[in-house]
Amino acid sequence: MSLLRQYVQSILNARKLLIVTFLLSFALFIYAPFTITLLRSVGKDWFGKAWLPPTLTLDWYKWAWEIGQVPEITKNTLIIAALAVTMSTLIAIPTGWAFGRRSVPGKEVWMSVILLPRMIPPIAYALGIARIFYRLHLVDTHFGVALAHTAICAPYAILVLSSTFEGLDERVLEAASVCGANAVRTFFHVILPMVLPGILSSIIFTFTT
Repeated sequence: MSLLRQYVQSILNARKLLIVTFLLSFALFIYAPFTITLLRSVGKDWFGKAWLPPTLTLDWYKWAWEIGQVPEITKNTLIIAALAVTMSTLIAIPTGWAFGRRSVPGKEVWMSVILLPRMIPPIAYALGIARIFYRLHLVDTHFGVALAHTAICAPYAILVLSSTFEGLDERVLEAASVCGANAVRTFFHVILPMVLPGILSSIIFTFTT
């Protein structure tokens, strides 16, 4: 019995060792390029077979800050991201509620239509958007770029929130109605706290996209 236990324990140890080895190899494969890039960003005169740069410097970051207009780019990025997140969320909440809580004829077809921008090749989508934006004078504007991002991000936000609204417990909504809460009070005091994690998930996804 003790020999069998030792044999099983050795198999488990070998399995753990194999899993750890695989995870370490995978992490090395994923993070090694980023590590090398990070080292090169602070290295000076780093060529050849040396593992580490002979001299450390921040000149490349200084150059990017001065020549690359980092403050202006960061400001524009935050403005566009805020606009895209706001518009995507405002579109996704009522649409997700309709798909998740109401009987919509042809729901699968409409959801496919909503997700269609993600299926179109980016170059074809960009050409169509550019043609429309030139006519509407939205080219080279924060709102125009945010609107283009919204067309890409809103479908995923709708998909996330429709699943979130669909998962609401009907008994909780009925209890709120029995207690005398109207539709507005039910939404802000019952529904919103329950779906807040889903809304935050869609906001984070939209922002990172």
